[in-house]
Amino acid sequence: MRSQATPRRPQGRHAGVTRAALLDAATELVDRDGLAALSMRRLGAAVGVEAMTVQHHVGTKDQLLDGLVERLLDGVLPDLPDAGDWQGTLRAVAHGFRAQLLAHPRLVPVVATRPGITPATLRGMERALEAMQPSELGPARALEMVYAVIGLVLGQVGMEVAAGDDTTADRVGRLDAADLDGLPLLQQAVGEAPGRERRSVFEVSLEALIRGLATGSSPAAEPQPAGRSTGR
Repeated sequence: MRSQATPRRPQGRHAGVTRAALLDAATELVDRDGLAALSMRRLGAAVGVEAMTVQHHVGTKDQLLDGLVERLLDGVLPDLPDAGDWQGTLRAVAHGFRAQLLAHPRLVPVVATRPGITPATLRGMERALEAMQPSELGPARALEMVYAVIGLVLGQVGMEVAAGDDTTADRVGRLDAADLDGLPLLQQAVGEAPGRERRSVFEVSLEALIRGLATGSSPAAEPQPAGRSTGR
């Protein structure tokens, strides 16, 4: 009697695997084992499919990394403020972005080095720009501001993850153990720190950036090259 062959699991789109599910699994894998552990083979094993099936859905390794950025940025834009409130929008983007990075700290290097240009991330950027209009800002200036905030958050989270703190008091406290002889201003700053409010470095930096952007909300004139006259 001929034995029945075990039916083979269908591959590709017939396997019931989606790109979203693969990106979620890849995020979990990186969260648990680190970025170096991410490969098509290991990702396929995590969801029970072959590496070729993973490639069918997510493309190359670079496209997979861009997909991870996309998945992380998916959670960055919560309920945005009323249209035209560009400062509120920047705060919402900054806090949402920081929360996502702190939830997935092992993805910080990916977000910092990958362009992450996918249709979904572009739609997210469009939403942010829409929320900043109408205002005194045009789309080009608004985009500059969004990029400025993204850069600030990446830098602050990178330091926070590495140092394990996020208050000026925490960081000044490390100076207290240093030799500050001959450094009178640092000595004064450290001496005054215990009586000051424990302020978040992130909040201080974000508010300083937004105030600076507000004072220069119209693009500055481009400087003329040295030695070139603007008259005739």
